[in-house]
This record gives sequence, C-alpha cells and structure tokens, in this order.
Amino acid sequence: MTRHRHPFVDRRAAWKRSAFTLLEVVVTLAMLAVIAIPALGLATMAISRNKDQMTIGNATELKNRIDLALKADRDLTSGVFEESFLQSGPFVIFASEDLEYIEHGTLSEENDQFYRISVSEPAGYRYADEDAYRVMTYEFVWPWNGENPDRNQLFFTTVFRKL
Repeated sequence: MTRHRHPFVDRRAAWKRSAFTLLEVVVTLAMLAVIAIPALGLATMAISRNKDQMTIGNATELKNRIDLALKADRDLTSGVFEESFLQSGPFVIFASEDLEYIEHGTLSEENDQFYRISVSEPAGYRYADEDAYRVMTYEFVWPWNGENPDRNQLFFTTVFRKL
C-alpha cells in the first residue's frame, strides 16, 4: 500500500523552506547598519556644510555692501581716500546674521552682533594722498557672540580707485 502525503503537510514544509532563518535576519540587519548609519551621518554633515556655505555667502554679500557704502563717499578730502581714515586703527563694523542691521562700532543689541568686520590696511602698505588706489583688507569673524571657540574667519581684499 502506498502512502499518500496529506496536502497540509506539503504546504507546511514549503512554508518552513521559504521563511528567513535567524542568521539571514542578523546578516541583513548588519548590512543595513553598515550602509544606513554612515549615509545618515553624511546627510547630517551635508546639511551642516550647507548652513556654513550660507553664512559664507552672507559674508560675501556683507563685504559687497560695505564696499558700496565706502565707494559712495568718494570725496577726496574725506571717507576712504582721507589719509587719516585708518590711522587710528581698524574700522570695525558689526552686522546681524540676517544682515538687517549693519553698523560701525557696536550694535544696540548684543544678540545682533553675529559678524564682526575689521577693515584695515595690509601689513607693509601705507596709503598716501597722491596714490591713485587704496588697498584695504576685511577680516570677517563669526559668530561674534561671546567667547565661542568655534569661530569662523574669512579675509577679503578690496582696491578702491580714485576717479
């Protein structure tokens, strides 16, 4: 007499063969951890780097605004071309992070002092009234809120020409 298998037994055996083993689950989770966690870390770094690039872009925009303001005063007896313009030391400007407030000296609210810009002459350079050009360097430091050790620093150079 031949023995017939019951269809239920065959389905159960097929189910056991198609299930994942514990080893396969552990290997899959390990691969996910090796791939996904570094990818999340890179995404976080990219977001942080994007914010840094935005503040650098703001610093560049701020430098352009300062250039325009200094160029607007082209009177040869005052302003940028006055020989005594930087003799008493650097010309210090503070600006808020959103560039809404830009003032010489200090801002009224200390919280608005995000950028500190120091305008000075390059080392070894001395402007004289008969010079056709005046060279200035800008030192940007941000954030300028207390004694933050993670400050950024950026330098620009500008050449002003007499008309």
